[in-house]
Amino acid sequence: MTSKIYKFSSALIGAGRIGFQHEYDEKRIKPASHYGMLIGNKKINFKAICDKNPKNLELIKKNNKNINLYESYKEMIIKEKPDIVSIATWRDTHYEIMDYCSDNGVKAIICEKPISENLKDAKKIVSKLKNLNIPLFINHRRRFDSELIKLKTNNITHYVGEILQVNCFYVYGLLTTGTHLIDTLIYLLEKTEGEIKSVLGFGNTSNSFCPTDDPNIDFILFFSSGLKVFVQSLDMKSYDIFEFNFFGKKGKLSLKNIGRDIEQFNIIKSPEHKGFTELNSNPKKKLGGIPRNQFGTLINNVIETLNGKSISYSNGDDSIKVMKIIEAIKLSTLKNKKINL
Repeated sequence: MTSKIYKFSSALIGAGRIGFQHEYDEKRIKPASHYGMLIGNKKINFKAICDKNPKNLELIKKNNKNINLYESYKEMIIKEKPDIVSIATWRDTHYEIMDYCSDNGVKAIICEKPISENLKDAKKIVSKLKNLNIPLFINHRRRFDSELIKLKTNNITHYVGEILQVNCFYVYGLLTTGTHLIDTLIYLLEKTEGEIKSVLGFGNTSNSFCPTDDPNIDFILFFSSGLKVFVQSLDMKSYDIFEFNFFGKKGKLSLKNIGRDIEQFNIIKSPEHKGFTELNSNPKKKLGGIPRNQFGTLINNVIETLNGKSISYSNGDDSIKVMKIIEAIKLSTLKNKKINL
């Protein structure tokens, strides 16, 4: 009997919630973490995990005695020589870790969002990785959602006609979660609406539950087509929300329930007012409805890219666009005026 042949070796840095612990949330679709996507793929030899917290490593040891554990990511990379490194640490470490990986033989990098703390570091690391031909995959996870990939392929205008206005809602910090929202808007709208040309930000002190260094900010995005997108933050202590409403001349498309449900609404004659029309309250079509295997799509995208059969669905250039917009929103809020990009 011959042993299994693995194409790519991998290692994980960070064994917190998104790195490891979400895998044991019984409600989440699996894989639900960086650990799950690496351990569950037959084309990956998952060799090692690093975390500074000994309690996290002890938890992993109870679940998997066959994986090497480290407290130093530098030691792990030198000893294990992984082809793929998955980074699931807090955002202020992303630049430093990616920089070290790029200097020590790593062939592909998966990194949690946001790409870095600031635009300067994002530009530096993206440029360096490009020069070294190391593909980067930022976990803006809606780009790995099979239903949203279909929406992008078909264009939102296919469902609602010419887009008139968009409103969105998010919770828990502009960088932490707003990053996902802005990236999703770029992903779904850039083809038909062009680039985001300017922003207007508003502080939201009434919805203050967020990381201490990452405030909730409401904002308007102005696309080159003239489309305005209105974004509001809500309090996660009340409930979680990640929602998009696209209003068009032919109807409405909603992404709701943290993006899990997608509903298309058509226009009907008003049952109350003669000569008027309304949006139907009952959806014409429902898409999605269940969580999608986003982590599975992500790791397959990495493997296909390393095999020369694909490119990153969520690369460094995409993340730089998001960081530019986030920094402009912060500046707009500070100066209380519209900022051009």
